[in-house]
Amino acid sequence: MPLPGRSALISTPVDRGSEYARFENAPLDARFATSVAAFGEILRGGKHTGQFGYDDVLRIASAARGDDPYGCRSEFLQLVRAAETASAMQPRRP
Repeated sequence: MPLPGRSALISTPVDRGSEYARFENAPLDARFATSVAAFGEILRGGKHTGQFGYDDVLRIASAARGDDPYGCRSEFLQLVRAAETASAMQPRRP
């Protein structure tokens, strides 16, 4: 067991057995984590997101909010909305 304040490597294989036929069937935490990762990529310039945008992040995160006893997931949704608003206020690059 790791000491408090120390990290420990956790290894989990990802194989065909952990796939889901539909994204909507994946666990809530996995779907929410996907929205967080996509948001981070959008903030970095969206080089790998294609047409995926803030509205998509909001749609996925809202549907996968699940139990949010401390309001962290709701706060994430507010952060995405604020970033979307700020993005709309910036002049577009040619």
